[in-house]
Amino acid sequence: MGIYEVIKYTHISCVFLSLSGFSLRAYFLLRDPERLSQRWLKYPPHIVESLLLLSALAMLPLINQYPFVDGWLTAKLVVMLLYIGVAGYTLHAAHTFKKKLFYISLSLSLFLYIIGVAISHDYHSWFSLLIAASTP
Repeated sequence: MGIYEVIKYTHISCVFLSLSGFSLRAYFLLRDPERLSQRWLKYPPHIVESLLLLSALAMLPLINQYPFVDGWLTAKLVVMLLYIGVAGYTLHAAHTFKKKLFYISLSLSLFLYIIGVAISHDYHSWFSLLIAASTP
């Protein structure tokens, strides 16, 4: 296995850990908010997100594609920044149950959009895959 594959699988693993971590914290936010102050829930996300970002940056020169040059990477970057803001608001500032549920749903939707962009290499995300599957 080459360096690209190691970085790619590290990145994919961090995506899975990031989604799992956010989902767990969202569950606790809705069911048992006091648990969110525990150390094991506070610090690992920063490590995972840092590895996720570093692995993404390491892959850029290897695939010879860059944000603000390639549209799909630009979309991924912009929506990732939006996701970070919405997820942060969700976990720290949303106070009512309805707001928490809305922003959790929005965060997960943004995350799924990013995954679709990464898989399809198209800013249309999952729609490009649906169109390609329906084209004879």
